[in-house]
Amino acid sequence: MSTNGETADMVVRESIQITESAVKLAGLGAKNLAALLVAVAKDNLRRHPDRRRQDGRYRQSQRG
Repeated sequence: MSTNGETADMVVRESIQITESAVKLAGLGAKNLAALLVAVAKDNLRRHPDRRRQDGRYRQSQRG
């Protein structure tokens, strides 16, 4: 195999590995963001339980 072919293979391999790493990081970030949003939503319900009605919907805030 020529050195040009080996170099091309190495470039393709490296770019695939970089893409895999980027996708993994993006997935972990999305998972952590979802966990954060769920935690914030649960905390908000715990702090303001009177805003939630029986049907699960929220009332508008009494503040102006």
